[in-house]
Amino acid sequence: MNQIEAANLKLQVNSTRRMDLAEIKAKGRWVIDNVFYMGGGWMYENDVLKPNFDAGGYLIGTMTGHHFFSCEFCGTYIKEHITIRCVETGETMNIGNQCINEFMIKSSESIMRGVESLKRKVDSDYRRQIHNEQLRGWLLENLDKLEKLHHEFIDNMVDEIKQRGYYEEQVWEETDWTPQEVDAWYANPENRGRTIAPKRARWVTVQQRPVNIKTRINFRGEEEAIEYVNPKFDEHIRGLLAGKNYWRKTNEKYQKIDWNPKTMLKSFEATVEQYNTQLIKMPKLRKLTDEERLEIGRKQQEQISLFLEKIKKIQEQGLEIRI
Repeated sequence: MNQIEAANLKLQVNSTRRMDLAEIKAKGRWVIDNVFYMGGGWMYENDVLKPNFDAGGYLIGTMTGHHFFSCEFCGTYIKEHITIRCVETGETMNIGNQCINEFMIKSSESIMRGVESLKRKVDSDYRRQIHNEQLRGWLLENLDKLEKLHHEFIDNMVDEIKQRGYYEEQVWEETDWTPQEVDAWYANPENRGRTIAPKRARWVTVQQRPVNIKTRINFRGEEEAIEYVNPKFDEHIRGLLAGKNYWRKTNEKYQKIDWNPKTMLKSFEATVEQYNTQLIKMPKLRKLTDEERLEIGRKQQEQISLFLEKIKKIQEQGLEIRI
């Protein structure tokens, strides 16, 4: 087949499709009746079409219509099936998400966004529940070891600070500019037309010691050094020691509240990494089993069915849907 023949065939197909579409639209007003997803391997069992799970077959939602695997309008293989129904005749068709726009069904884009959002939410919530349970089990199993390692880590940190005689702290410092700094700032071509900030602000590293020294001018006009007790040092030590209960408190909260398991795992890994130990084996969020994936599909089917039931009632009234 040469290029001219191929082009003529394409025009003929498009023309036929437009005629078919016009004929279908002429039957009446079409609405979205159902959405389901199917793919992978399938088989017939007792004359009933079923997904072959060994071959990666899956079904999300309830199969409706009478034409599966390919779009009934264009013939393309599809995984996302949209069953549309003619309100006047009751006739149904299974089409793909690319062809749904051809039928100009009111609010079809909003409906499909709602279905996809529900599908993702059910999947995310179920995986989150499974992985939270996994991390809770790991935390309970290793709680005593983790507490012991954390106590040793804190004690070593406190001993090191006391032995060193200070700890370092980042402090936000605001100071006045010197005349030389002001001149240098305005001399910089990049600052032309700009006004210098009232104060110079920056983060500086400060050594906090049990006893600090500051200078002052005495009554004779001489500079002298004065020692004073630094309350921040003792507060820092008390704060570190209070943190010994980190794992116990984390476990108590985690058993009651669902957190993001990916975020929690990263937090656990970062804390355990400080211990520099091989005693704790960090978990990996496990893959779902076939049974759990089927359960996700059932939950998605339930939520999508409830959603579409509400949509159908609104559609039959000819109202617009915004999601």
